[in-house]
Amino acid sequence: MAKKQPQTKFIGQTTKIRQTEPRTVIEWPRSLTHVHTYGMLSPFFQGLTEGKLMATFCPNKQCTEDRLWIPPRAHCPDCH
Repeated sequence: MAKKQPQTKFIGQTTKIRQTEPRTVIEWPRSLTHVHTYGMLSPFFQGLTEGKLMATFCPNKQCTEDRLWIPPRAHCPDCH
């Protein structure tokens, strides 16, 4: 004797079927929250909120470029 399957309870809105031929297409509404971090640039953006403009420079004495980088860079684009 086959075991009786438990009844499935659906919650939320039903899915709207937009088409069935040649392939089934459904609407699947959902919301999305994207979280982004400034990472190592956080001090730069925090400084902007305080009215400060921060930059980095190359600490390599043999670098031929004498530039400030805004926004700050982890590595000198001229040396690396």
